[in-house]
Amino acid sequence: MPQRIAHYSIGDKLGSGGMGTVYRAVDSRTRQTVALKVLHPHLADDPDYVRRLQREARIAIELDCPYTVRVFDYGQHGDQHYLAMEFVEGQTLAKLMAERGKLTPDQARTIATHIALALDAAHQKGIVHRDIKPGNILIDKDGTAKVADFGIARDTGSTTITKTGFFLGTVQYSSPEALVGKTDIRSDIYSLGIVLYQMLSGRVPFEADTPLAVMDMHRSQEPLGLDELETTAGSALGAVVRRCLAKRPEERYQSPRELLLYLDARATMTLLSEEKHRVELRTPVPAEPPPTRHRERVPPPMSETAGAILVGDHPEGLAVNPSSNRLYLARPESNSVRVIDLATHGTVSSIYVGDWPTGLAVNPVTNRVFVACWQSGSVWVVDGTTNTVIARIGMAHGVADVAANPATNRIYVTNPGGETIAVIDGETNKVATQVRVGKSHCGVAANPIGNRVYVVTREGRLLVLNGRTHEISTVVRIGSGPSRVAVDGTFGRIYVCSFARNSLYVINSATEELLATITVGNLPQDLAVNPVTRHVYVANLKSHNVSVVDGDTNKVVTTIPVGNSPARVAVNPTSNRIYVANYNSGSISVIDGATNKVIARPSPERWDEETVISEGGKSGRSGGIDDTTVADR
Repeated sequence: MPQRIAHYSIGDKLGSGGMGTVYRAVDSRTRQTVALKVLHPHLADDPDYVRRLQREARIAIELDCPYTVRVFDYGQHGDQHYLAMEFVEGQTLAKLMAERGKLTPDQARTIATHIALALDAAHQKGIVHRDIKPGNILIDKDGTAKVADFGIARDTGSTTITKTGFFLGTVQYSSPEALVGKTDIRSDIYSLGIVLYQMLSGRVPFEADTPLAVMDMHRSQEPLGLDELETTAGSALGAVVRRCLAKRPEERYQSPRELLLYLDARATMTLLSEEKHRVELRTPVPAEPPPTRHRERVPPPMSETAGAILVGDHPEGLAVNPSSNRLYLARPESNSVRVIDLATHGTVSSIYVGDWPTGLAVNPVTNRVFVACWQSGSVWVVDGTTNTVIARIGMAHGVADVAANPATNRIYVTNPGGETIAVIDGETNKVATQVRVGKSHCGVAANPIGNRVYVVTREGRLLVLNGRTHEISTVVRIGSGPSRVAVDGTFGRIYVCSFARNSLYVINSATEELLATITVGNLPQDLAVNPVTRHVYVANLKSHNVSVVDGDTNKVVTTIPVGNSPARVAVNPTSNRIYVANYNSGSISVIDGATNKVIARPSPERWDEETVISEGGKSGRSGGIDDTTVADR
C-alpha cells in the first residue's frame, strides 16, 4: 500500500470488507484524521463497483445525520478509488457483541433508536440501506451508534444498480422479500429487528449450515421468542422485535418513525420538533381562570405504597403521554385539566379549558393534548411542553370523546349534537372534514396501523371509517349499550365495552368479525389496552373494580378492587402502569401491570376543597379566549 493517496497520508489498516480496505489517514490540507476507504485493486476496473463507491459517498453526504457516518470527500488517484469518511473512535457493534455476548435492554434500546433515526433520515430521502447488520454499525466512545456503508443502498426514486431478483446484502440479516431482490424501507426495519434480537439474546434468530437454508428459514420459520431465551428483554421490547420480524412487510412497522413511536416516543417527538419544514405553532393563547374556581391543595410527591393520587372533583377524561411521563385528567366541575408527573405523582399544572371537559387524547409525537368540552361544544388544544392552551376549535354542543392518530396527526371527535365525527388536522388545528354518523354515537378510537377509525353507537353498531377517505367502510353489529371502544393495532383487535350487558366485545380488525363476548364487572364504563402485554383493562363503575382481560385467551385473568365508581382508565405501556380515575372518591388508583396489584390506593376520606370567588365577585364560565382564536370549521 502506498504511503499517500492524493492528499491523504496513509496510516494503520482499520479493516477490510467486500468492496475495499479502510485505513486511518490524515488529510494534509486540514490535518484532520479520517477513515479512508480504498476500493480493492481487482475491483477498480469494474464500473459497477466504482459507481457503488461513488453512490455511497453521495448518499452519505446528502444525509448529514448525526447517526450516520459522515463522508467528506471521494475521488480517484491514479488507479485507486477512495472515499474519505468520519473517523469514529470506538468499535463496531459486531465487535462489541463479540466481547459482551449480549447487551442490556437499555443499551439495546438506545442503539436500536439511533439506527432507526438514521433509517428515518434515509427514508426521508427515499433511500433504502439494504445491509443493516452489526458490522455496519459503529459505536463511538460516547455510546452513539452510527450507520455506515451505504455502498449497496438503493434510491427509490432512481434506477437501481442491480436487477430485480438479484440478492445483495447479508443473508443472516435480510428480509424474506430482500432475498429475491425486492426491497423498501420495511426491509431495513426487518434487518434492524434482527440486530435488536441479537443484541438482546446474543444470537441471530436463524442459523444453518448453508446460506440457502438460512434464506428458507427467513421465509418459512418463526424465530424463538425472546421470552423463550435467557434474556431480560421484557415484554415491551419483545413486542417490538416480533413486529419488526413479521414475514409480510405490511404487518411490520411501516416506517422508521412508526417504529420509533414504540421504541422511543421521546426520540420521535424530538425528531419532529427539529424538522425545518414543520409548521410553526401559533402563539400560545392565555386562558384566564374562570370567575368561580377551586383553591387546590396540591398533593405532595408520594411513594408507591402511599395513598392514591387525590385530585378532587369528579374526575372524567384520562390520558397518558408515555413520551413525557405525564398524566392528564379532565375535571368538569372546575373546567380544568390537571397535569400530573408520573415519576412523583405530583401536580405539574392545572390548565383552564372550556365548560365541562369530558374527553382527552394525547398525540405523543407532537406532544399535544386535545380536550373535548361537552357544554361549550369545543375542543381545546394544549401544548404539552409549556402546558398552555394554543387553540380552541368550536363545533356543536355535546362534544364527548376524542381520539388521536399519531401516524397521520389527525384527531377524531364525537359530536352527537352535530350528528358527526369531526376530523381535525393536528398541524393547523382546524376541522378538515366532518363525517355524518347520527346522534347516538358515544365512543371513538383510532388505529395508526391500517389508518382506520372505529366509532360505537348506542344501538350496538361499530362503524369502521377509512382514515384516508373518511368514508364508512363497514358496519359491525354488536350488543346494545356500548360505552367505549379501544384498539390494539399491533395484535389486530378492537375492544368494545357494553354497560347494558356487562360485557366486553372482541372484534378482529382484519376480518371485522366478532370473536368473543366476555363477561366483566357491573356497568363497565371505560377500557384501555396495553399493546405490549396484550392486556385489556375494563373500569366497572358499579362494582368498583377493574377487570383484566388477557388478549391472547380472551379470558378475565383477575379483578382488581379500586376506588369508588371507577369511570376512566388509561395505560402507560412504557412503565406497564394502569391509572384509574375514581369518580366518586375524587382520586386515581395506580395499578402495577406486572403484578396486577394496586400500588396506590384511595384513602376513605374525600379531599375537601374550598370554593372561592374571584376578585370580580362574579360567577360564570371559564371563557378567556376571544372568537378570533376559534379554528375554522
